[in-house]
Amino acid sequence: MFCPQCKTEYVKGIAECADCKIPLVSKQPAEPDHEKGDYVGVLSTYNAADIAIVKSILDDAQIDYFFQGEVFNVMRPLIQPAVLFVSREQEEEAREALRGIDLRYMGISSRD
Repeated sequence: MFCPQCKTEYVKGIAECADCKIPLVSKQPAEPDHEKGDYVGVLSTYNAADIAIVKSILDDAQIDYFFQGEVFNVMRPLIQPAVLFVSREQEEEAREALRGIDLRYMGISSRD
């Protein structure tokens, strides 16, 4: 069972995501199919908490984004970081929204 929003995997018998409070689905949701040409990498992290904070900030700012490797990072941490991609058109807006947040101590790095 998987959460369609945060993509966390649950054991059979659990019906609702503990974090998102939404019903689980039987198949893991696919990674978004974004063309990388329209998106630019902004930062990377190994920390799931960083991902949640960044998502919250970008959702609030209504910025189009996706994390590549987000689910893989949860299953095999420290192998490959999750990389945040934002719409090329909203790159500066995203950088500005994240500028005041210093998450480097939590395993995150900016791509300048």
